[in-house]
Order: sequence, then structure tokens, then C-alpha cells
Amino acid sequence: MSRNLDLGAIFDTVSKNMQNDFDRIRNIMSHPLEKGKSIEETFSKFLSYFHKSLMISTGFIFDSDGKMSNQLDVIISDAAHWPIFD
Repeated sequence: MSRNLDLGAIFDTVSKNMQNDFDRIRNIMSHPLEKGKSIEETFSKFLSYFHKSLMISTGFIFDSDGKMSNQLDVIISDAAHWPIFD
């Protein structure tokens, strides 16, 4: 027996849930930094659906010359191929 997954419908549902979460956060939180952090966490959770081997984090990126980026809200990385320093 073959089962077809309607990926469009699945992502539509996930997207609607994420939008509802964003709206709820905007309506109940007043502190800008905490509001932003909650929205980043919600978005990171959404990104985690794509591939389980991807790491979703926040922080800074250094280039080969040692120059540091500004703070990044969302970093998507593959820990199996790139070093991650805590």
C-alpha cells in the first residue's frame, strides 16, 4: 500500500502555526529584546524541520582572517563539517 504525503499541506500547517506563534508573541510581550528572542526561537524551531543534522544557533562567525561578524540571530550549520566553538 502506497501513502502519499502532501508536503505542501504539511508546510502550510506548520507555517500557519508559526504565524500564530509570532502573533501571540507580539501581542503578549512588550520587552523588545525578549520579544525578538522568542520570535528567533520560534523561527529556529521551524527551520529544524528541514534536516535533523543541521544545527540552528545564534552567535558570531569568524572569517579566515579572524574578523568577527556582528551578532547573528540565526546561524544554520552542519556540525559534522564545520567546527563549532562554544
